Amino acid sequence: MITFGEESDSQKYAFDTDDLPSPNDRDSEKSASAYAKSFDIAMECAKQEKSLPEVLKKIHEVAIGEVNWKRTMAELESVEFANETDYTSGNFRPEMSSRLTIAHGRKGVVYDIPRVREATQLINELNTMLQDRIQVTQRVSDEYFELAAAVSLLTYISQPFLGGNKRTVRPEITYVLTRGGLTGKWLDDDESFKQTFKDSWANLVLEFQETIDGKDADKVEDYDEIWLKFWSDKVKSGEILSDPNVHQFANAIRNAPHYDYAQRQKVA
Repeated sequence: MITFGEESDSQKYAFDTDDLPSPNDRDSEKSASAYAKSFDIAMECAKQEKSLPEVLKKIHEVAIGEVNWKRTMAELESVEFANETDYTSGNFRPEMSSRLTIAHGRKGVVYDIPRVREATQLINELNTMLQDRIQVTQRVSDEYFELAAAVSLLTYISQPFLGGNKRTVRPEITYVLTRGGLTGKWLDDDESFKQTFKDSWANLVLEFQETIDGKDADKVEDYDEIWLKFWSDKVKSGEILSDPNVHQFANAIRNAPHYDYAQRQKVA
């Protein structure tokens, strides 16, 4: 059992490490449906004018698991310190540190609290864009697919900063396929969608690669920082909502099996 925060908060933020979902969970049915559900959730929440944190909470509950979301919230709300040298026991003392280390199965997982906060701020800025779009469009339209694509991309891009192992942040297609819920039957059955996803994601990675040319990104920490800034700039400029690769990504979702776009429009 691991607890966060002051003694009075320990029950509120307690969870069993055995309950944590495995980052390598490849359950076909769960993986195949989770990502499509995240688009449904993002669109439905947009129609209901829900805030992006609520959208992300629901997406996390579907695609990652409620216990993981609770862990994330515990870190964001109350954790400023940890004993980095004794992470296997789960017994933390209030020693000031910029990082939090917790016991995750048999290995320690390190979270960088300042970066978690920065990623949260990034998501909040996208929330402002979401609210602005709602004022203009009150119906389910193609625009929501681009918005949902941006929300979902940002959710999973930020995942290493919001409760994942920060050592897996490198923007590799296999990482996104695994942690983004795109493994399993859905991809196996649809080569066209898989290729479209890889193409659009690869283009984004190439675009990112250009930003680190000539920069010192030898260390993981440097690489992560530039990666987060890359997406932060896209969000702040609004480019994430007009990026052609995000549009291509949304079209792939729209046309994929297991995602009946026409039926969802009819229901809406």
